Order: sequence, then C-alpha cells, then structure tokens
Amino acid sequence: MSSGPQVGLAKPSSARKRLGVRVLGIVVAVIAVLFVLEKIRESWACRNKLRVFLDHCRRFQLENGGRYPADIVSLATVAYVPLSSAGSNHAATFLLTCPGRSERPLSIENALRNADYLYVNWEPILGTNEPPAAYPIVYDRHLRNHFWLGVNVLTSNGNLFWDFRCNWLRDFTRKHPEYKLQLPQ
Repeated sequence: MSSGPQVGLAKPSSARKRLGVRVLGIVVAVIAVLFVLEKIRESWACRNKLRVFLDHCRRFQLENGGRYPADIVSLATVAYVPLSSAGSNHAATFLLTCPGRSERPLSIENALRNADYLYVNWEPILGTNEPPAAYPIVYDRHLRNHFWLGVNVLTSNGNLFWDFRCNWLRDFTRKHPEYKLQLPQ
C-alpha cells in the first residue's frame, strides 16, 4: 500500500468554519434588525392613522355641536362623506386598516365589518357626549397587528401612545369594569 497523496475534498480549516459561522450570524442579525425596524415602521404608520382619526373626530365635533361620532364608520368617513362615493370608500378602507395587518381587505364592506381599530362611543355608556380626560377613544383591535407587542391608543384628551402588551388598557378596564370595554385580542 502506498502512502501517496489522498484524492478527494479537503476539509475546511477551522478558521474557514469560524468565518462561515460569523457570516451566517451577521446575516441572521441583519435580518432580525430589519424585521424589528419594519415592525417599528408599521407601529408609527398606525399611530399616524390614529392622528387622522383625531383630526376627523375634531372636525366632526366642529360640525356637529361638539358631539362625537356614533361609530367607527362615521369617524372614518367624517360622517358627512357618503360611503357610496369612490373616494370615501378608498379613504375609509385605508383608514380602517392597520399598517401592521398582514392581509388587506378586498372591499369597503369587508373593511367596515372588520376594522382594525375599536372606537368607543362614550355617550351611550356615560350618558354624556364628553368623556372624561384620558379615556380611550380609538385603539388597535388586535395585538397581532403589532406582533403581539402592544397597541396604539388615542384618548379623549388627544393623547396618543404605545400601550405595551395592553397594560394601560387592562388597568383601565380593571378600574372601570362597568364600561365593559373590549380588549384587543
């Protein structure tokens, strides 16, 4: 038997293995950072939609003697824009859909039935049109919109904030069980 050179694939050196592991680690880290940045972008885009809701609410109040809209559809369409017009259908569909939602509604009817936001009309609950300061007005319907990390909340005094894991909303519903507010799912 001869002890000549061996033919076949050379085994990678340990330095090459370490380099490969490092490159793979960097690729995974970059993907994770991009994922987190996209979720942050979606959350900010959602918050911007809630600012539009706030503008619509103030506009509605100016035109209706200080009253709040009756429901989310009225708020999304600012109540005086008919749903039959093409422009308002698109605007309402856009406004009622959270940017963090993975699927998009195909029609205005679907968007209105399955709005990604909950609106609280305090008038039937409190018997008054003006809710106390810092009561929730609009917030995300689903935790999944923002990867189960939390929801955006708009309050009656115009405060707009990120509610991590719905802690603020849960505390609010514990303090006020008589209101029977729906928590995000």
